Amino acid sequence: MTPGHIPYTTQQCESNYVIQPEKLIFQPNETILVTVHGKTSNDLFKGVLLIAYDTNNIITGTWSTTDSNVQTACGDQNITIASIPVVTTTLLSTTDVSVNITWTYADGTTSIKMVTNNLNLQQWVALGLSVDEMMYLSDGTIGMKRMINAGGYTYPTEVTSDMNPGGTFTIIQTKLENNIVTCAFTLSAFTSTKQQRNKRQLSISPLSQTSQYHPLIAIGPLDSSNSMQKHIAKQPQSILVSLNSAEQITYNLDSSDNSTKLVKAHGCLMIFAWILLVSTGILIARYFKKTFANKKLFSEDVWFFLHRAIMTCAATLTLIGFLFILVFKKGEWVQKSTSTSKEFAHSVIGIIIVACSFIQPFIALFRCHPDNRYRFIYNYLHGFIGFLSFTLSIVAIFLAVYFSYFTFIPNTLGWGILVGWSCWIVTIFILFECSEYYLRLQNNNESRKSEMYRMDSATTDDDTSLEPINSWINKIKLLLLGLHILVALTFVLTLVIKIAQMQI
Repeated sequence: MTPGHIPYTTQQCESNYVIQPEKLIFQPNETILVTVHGKTSNDLFKGVLLIAYDTNNIITGTWSTTDSNVQTACGDQNITIASIPVVTTTLLSTTDVSVNITWTYADGTTSIKMVTNNLNLQQWVALGLSVDEMMYLSDGTIGMKRMINAGGYTYPTEVTSDMNPGGTFTIIQTKLENNIVTCAFTLSAFTSTKQQRNKRQLSISPLSQTSQYHPLIAIGPLDSSNSMQKHIAKQPQSILVSLNSAEQITYNLDSSDNSTKLVKAHGCLMIFAWILLVSTGILIARYFKKTFANKKLFSEDVWFFLHRAIMTCAATLTLIGFLFILVFKKGEWVQKSTSTSKEFAHSVIGIIIVACSFIQPFIALFRCHPDNRYRFIYNYLHGFIGFLSFTLSIVAIFLAVYFSYFTFIPNTLGWGILVGWSCWIVTIFILFECSEYYLRLQNNNESRKSEMYRMDSATTDDDTSLEPINSWINKIKLLLLGLHILVALTFVLTLVIKIAQMQI
């Protein structure tokens, strides 16, 4: 296997490329795809020598290539010289990473083995054991640590001697071979799980061999100092496992984690619907009936047409956003726990909002005529449900920003944005109420003046109709509506951009 191509001289060095077969177990006469790539984007090479041997150490098989630039023979030998042009190669960042975990139990010791395929350099993989299904989760060398996440979604802490995590962690094996990472360790010397913990110790129960846990697998990058960064892929499971029985867990994790796009889509749709559309629809229905009086659009009053169209769009987006998160959660409800209290509250409030959005159009379909004496019941009910759901939407967005695994935006900035939005929505309603009050006051004054004029003139046939004095107020209201749309759109775009940049 010693290269002898002029003008290159033989020298020993560390391999800067990875030879990766598509699978490790195959049948006789089966074709196997072998991929060669650099360890990093800066690792370039002109060729690689590949030879296939059978179990008797005899060269076997034939080679073919999917690239015309790659040679499949060298002289008369049945070997391969992969003459690859000098180009920048990239890591297989979108390749599925498979993790196979097995453990056995004997005499109080749980022996665990993790085998990971396609793990790139500067990446970490973790096995977690959780009481629920929520989680937070190089240079050719392998390191193993035992860490614990006592705060739910906060950054995990390495276990130290002054903690009481339950069991003794002992590393047995770390190996990197053919792009396959193997880690083996044991957990032993468990004590009673009922022991008391002092304040300096963990706020969660120590690990137990008798308790059942949800297995969690996560993959994430390492920075230049090999410190763990937030995961780029995760997969919690609903199954329960325990350390005092044999288990086998297999995962295939897509490092692109496309499922999180559903969460982003959910957030974007809800923010657009409830910050921009719903607020605008409420303002139009409440303050623009007289502004657009006697004006029609498609045979409907302008205010009613706009209100109905905007609210229909908002309800549709709300239902679509709900379906997105339903698919992401696989139809399962958020379990209530200390670490998921905000998520649970958000889910309860969210389902109320979705129900209100679903009910409103049906209530409108069965409303009575405006001249009906019972019409006030519909008006109050419709208005109450609308304002209730709108108020709850603000609460739901506040809770979502404070999800501890949503690190897409600093808490102070997220808090500031939503406080700013809450202050603005209160301010815009106050401004509209002031304009309505002033308008009623002026009309009442004008009505009294007209009444006095009719009494003085003692005429009834030639009364002059009250001229509307509110044209300039209506213009101010239109300007306020335009300003509101601009401000709401600014808040929406700010949050949507942050959501697009987030990692879950």
